[in-house]
Amino acid sequence: MKITNIKVGVEFNRLLSGHPVFAGDGYKLISPCQHFLQEIYRLGVERECDFVDYYSGSIKTIFRSYTKGRYKPFLNAMEELKLLEIKPGYYHCATNPEKSRCKRYKVLDLGKRLLEDEEVAYLRDLHNDPQIRRRNLQNRSKRKGKVVPTGDVAVDSTNKMLWDLKLDRAKLDKIMASHEFTDGERDSIRFSLLRYEQGDFKGVERNPKDGRIHHFWVLMKSEIRGAFFLNDRKIRTHTLDIRACHPVFWANYVYDFYKRTYKPVMESGLPVMDSTSIYPSGNHPVIPSLPIPPHYLGIDGDILVKEKNRWIAFWTDENTDPREIIAQEIGFTKDMVKSSINSALNGSRNRLGEWLAARYPCLFMVWDCTDVKLTGNEIAKQFETDIMLNPDFFHYAECLGVRIMPEHDGVSVFAKTRQ
Repeated sequence: MKITNIKVGVEFNRLLSGHPVFAGDGYKLISPCQHFLQEIYRLGVERECDFVDYYSGSIKTIFRSYTKGRYKPFLNAMEELKLLEIKPGYYHCATNPEKSRCKRYKVLDLGKRLLEDEEVAYLRDLHNDPQIRRRNLQNRSKRKGKVVPTGDVAVDSTNKMLWDLKLDRAKLDKIMASHEFTDGERDSIRFSLLRYEQGDFKGVERNPKDGRIHHFWVLMKSEIRGAFFLNDRKIRTHTLDIRACHPVFWANYVYDFYKRTYKPVMESGLPVMDSTSIYPSGNHPVIPSLPIPPHYLGIDGDILVKEKNRWIAFWTDENTDPREIIAQEIGFTKDMVKSSINSALNGSRNRLGEWLAARYPCLFMVWDCTDVKLTGNEIAKQFETDIMLNPDFFHYAECLGVRIMPEHDGVSVFAKTRQ
């Protein structure tokens, strides 16, 4: 991968040029080094972590056009210059377990400062220097030309909208001046603006784990989304989402698991094997091992249905806020409930989990037999995306003369002012 759309900072260039590994033709490696450092910094901000897992094959791709993939001497040089910290050993990649050959990297304070200074200067020059802006637009146009339609209405619509986005700089300045953003939030905003300006919208596809489309707009701070509009003069007028999406669908998810896994066994009247059994030979029908232990098989299906209906009614009542009710019952504030409910539904043992077990014991019992850590991804895949990424939803918006940008359990609605 040849790095053609990156401007190396003067101070960064001066620092690396003084190291022996960048002597002679080695100066050409300064550009991919800065690109790698930017990637680690950006991922650390997006994932809210210090050390970032980064697959060795991806690093080889960055350096391949320069060194046929050799990169260790240059990363070691950045570590010696106190730009980067490399954690010893290899790790399984947190975001992609199949890519297990990963080291962990952290951009140190000096590296952050040099990158921040250069990125701020680059964004300023894009606005003020016609030559730099023209060159960037040419590179952006090349990237746009490589986008190939997939046939997936949601993916293709999202891709088109990302490229149709325009930035109102005056409005952005007002937003930045009127909010007190933390350093981490400012980092996130800067990375979002860089990705927008450079057309770095790669990876617009459905994630196989949760079915969602993870893209640049979702990662952007919500406060600055109002500074963008579409090239047909449509502005972001509303956000439409499913209230408490994952809690709402939790009971359906648990009940569907029950119907697939538990109910057929009970209705069959066949014996259930324990986890140590071996499949018998011959024609004797036996149900294979199940995730539900035998002593749980006495669950009353009618009670389970009643609990499911009660749960759904609780979360969809338009006249009450379920989070306020839970807060009163367990002594939390509403904000504490809001931050705890999703972690509880993904297996964290907290007060919300205790409340679930007490109020909905049958649902909790069945759910506890699932792989609870996958609850969030499964709800997103089975329920949320079926609604928010439904092709008919996009076609309906088009019939109304508006456009929608997916935001996982919601969408941004773009419309003309009179609409």
